[in-house]
Amino acid sequence: MADRADDTPTRLASDLPGISEAVRALVVAVEEVDEAERDLDQRVRARFGVNHTDLAALQYIDRITRRGRPARASDIARRFDISSGAATEVVNRLARAELLERIRDPEDGRNRILHLSDTATERLDELVGNVRSNLNDLLLSISDEEEARLIELLNNVRDIFRGLNTKDATR
Repeated sequence: MADRADDTPTRLASDLPGISEAVRALVVAVEEVDEAERDLDQRVRARFGVNHTDLAALQYIDRITRRGRPARASDIARRFDISSGAATEVVNRLARAELLERIRDPEDGRNRILHLSDTATERLDELVGNVRSNLNDLLLSISDEEEARLIELLNNVRDIFRGLNTKDATR
């Protein structure tokens, strides 16, 4: 596995003709972050005993609820482009694993709002709490201006991946 993490990004970046060394280094860095995130997801999936789709749904529910929005099975269906029946199956598996709680929606009693269970929250904190803490420490090690610029650059990379033109934003 370590060989793949070392070899794959370099090989992929070298397959890009006509790019500068700076762009090549950026591509390698993004690929290596992606590989590291996949490795982390694999450890989390193993600890939770869930498949890739269920973990992605759990992470999505966690992300939107931390942003103050309610999560519903219909959000999972939309986000992952799956049927409402398939989204319900994901929710049912997570609930059976005691990783997710379904609470009656006060606005529409037919719907359920999804929340991570205390068990899921505790396990996530055990597994990724140090990642969040280390990222916090990293950001504390740079100036506010550098942090703002880093976030701006990462947002621009995201937009490039989404096919949006960021040339005006980077000048």
